[in-house]
Amino acid sequence: MTTDLYGINDDAALAVNPNSRPFISNKFLIHLDRIYLERGGDFVNVLTRAGLSYETLISEHLMVPFEHHNRMLELSEKELGLEPLGLILATRQQVAHLAPLFEILLNKATVAESILALSENLHVVAQGLEAVLKVDDKFARVEMRTNHSFLSESSIFHDHAAGLLAQYLRWIVGREFKMASVAIPHSEPRDLSRFRSFFGCPVSFGDSHIAICFDKDVLQKPVVGERDNLNRQYNEVLEWDRSASLLAKVRNIIRRDLVIGATNISYVSGAMKLSKRTLQRRLRERNTSFHKQLDSVRAGLARQFIYQKDMDLAEIASRLSYAEQASFTHAFVRWYGKPPSEWRTLLV
Repeated sequence: MTTDLYGINDDAALAVNPNSRPFISNKFLIHLDRIYLERGGDFVNVLTRAGLSYETLISEHLMVPFEHHNRMLELSEKELGLEPLGLILATRQQVAHLAPLFEILLNKATVAESILALSENLHVVAQGLEAVLKVDDKFARVEMRTNHSFLSESSIFHDHAAGLLAQYLRWIVGREFKMASVAIPHSEPRDLSRFRSFFGCPVSFGDSHIAICFDKDVLQKPVVGERDNLNRQYNEVLEWDRSASLLAKVRNIIRRDLVIGATNISYVSGAMKLSKRTLQRRLRERNTSFHKQLDSVRAGLARQFIYQKDMDLAEIASRLSYAEQASFTHAFVRWYGKPPSEWRTLLV
């Protein structure tokens, strides 16, 4: 027999008001910008296409429309050519996105109480979701449910939510935590290796809900949730805010003033009221450089301009502050694998 330990015994509890619009904390996108820096791609352009802004993203604990957030992940998976991005992002985020709930989740005597606290407070960081704890004679099962179709039909949401749920359980139970099985609603992917290595247990696909099963005795264990780990995670959130803010300022100045000198670090550092050496040092601390940021902004703008057929290639090169069209062509091939003239012929 299976028992619901947290309050969803029928579908009424998940009824969706058609006029409601769920929101989610911007911290659920933490570290996505770092993946862009490592792999290339125009992070700001994809944010814009998803209906978000960089300034919104780096605001502290701001709630953003869940649909825009999910669109950002879907567009990023295509932009980066990186699957399953939701699981990869969860690997990096661990539990940093739960920073507002740290004390609530840790100040519980048992794992079961912490899971129930997550169920009761999940809306603080993510609306439109329900965490449900079920128990039978042998296993405990934590499900993540939603009645919003843009989430229930999204494979990247399934991967991200399942990954973050696993990270939360590992955090409160401890390193010895082992899952018995994981259920993911989307169809089975061709490559299962990352799923198997991440969860360390059998993973089934095509299920009704995201779910993680484990031995029911785990529920009575004390919450581990290492305090040192909590502080590290919280500091990681603050550091992400600082890093994102600095990079946003650098990129915005480059984008705004590209044709009047923003290809030079001295120009940008001056606009930020920093010395050149200070800006270089701060960029190094964030595992990037001025050249990488300039190159990334140019790549994104080039792709925007190439779709504007009334703008010839010489003008695009000039707008990107290249002295010669040949230099622009060489850079475009490096970014996108084809010369801009050939790319343009492929456009419908």
